[in-house]
Order: sequence, then C-alpha cells, then structure tokens
Amino acid sequence: MTDSRPVSPTLATTTVVLVFLVSLLAGLGVVRYQSDQQVRQRQLAAIDMARFHINSLQVQLERNLSSAYALAALIRQGQGEIRDFEQVAGQLLPFYPSVRALALSPGA
Repeated sequence: MTDSRPVSPTLATTTVVLVFLVSLLAGLGVVRYQSDQQVRQRQLAAIDMARFHINSLQVQLERNLSSAYALAALIRQGQGEIRDFEQVAGQLLPFYPSVRALALSPGA
C-alpha cells in the first residue's frame, strides 16, 4: 500500500523556490559564459587584425628601406659618389613603386 499523505504547502513552495533559484543561477551562468566567450572572440579578432596590419607595415617599410640600401651600396662602390645620380635614381624607381623619390644628402 502506498502512503497518501498530502504534501504540506510550505514544503511544495520551498521546493518550487529552490528549483527556480537553481534554474536561475544555471541560466545566469550560461549567459555569463557565452558573453565571456564573445568578448574573447572579439579580442582575438582584434589581435589578429592588429598583427596583420603590423606585418603589412613592416613589409612596406622594409621594401621602402631597400631602396636606401641600394643607394648606400652604390655610394660605397663609388667611394662616396654616384655619377649621374638622376639617371641611376630614374632606373631604380621602377623597382620600388611605393617610393616617390630618391635623393642624396651630400656630406651627411
């Protein structure tokens, strides 16, 4: 035979409140976790974008400086002078499309 005693109203209310609070806390935990994951993903995307731009700047700077290195090599070879500098610069510029002009600074 089964015991058919009625459940007291306070026990039922307490059980409902406890189940509600546990569910609420679990839901809040899930929302917080998802929010933290979204923030982390955005941070990683920003870091990746910054790295890409830094790398692009570095490559561009190295390309631009290579024209200066070429001029320095020509100056060393010419023992401090470059004959027909305008002609040499005109021939070098097509190899460095991002460089607008080449110039020498005598005595520097």
